[in-house]
Amino acid sequence: MSYHHALLSAASKELDGPEKKAKLFELAQKIMEELQPAIDQVYEKIGHWKETGQLPPEGTAEDGIKRQRRILSIRSSISRYKKMIRETEDPERKDWLMAKIRALEEDL
Repeated sequence: MSYHHALLSAASKELDGPEKKAKLFELAQKIMEELQPAIDQVYEKIGHWKETGQLPPEGTAEDGIKRQRRILSIRSSISRYKKMIRETEDPERKDWLMAKIRALEEDL
């Protein structure tokens, strides 16, 4: 943004007449082309928050799919560790498995 501001300032000082007006218009268009998408995203987040009371999820759909797969993997691991706890007699192994379960549950 400061880069564009510097360009606008320089153009307004260096140019005169219709040339100045055309250059300022061109720079203003560039600023809007670059900033408008970011401003639109902010307003979309605000609108989502107003409707739901929550911030919208960050990332792409692919990120969501990866996260869902990770959750399913964690749940599967927890289930497997619980089965191992039921089947083992060793108290140290049970403690170790319980620690693994707690660590995985924190990831959920």
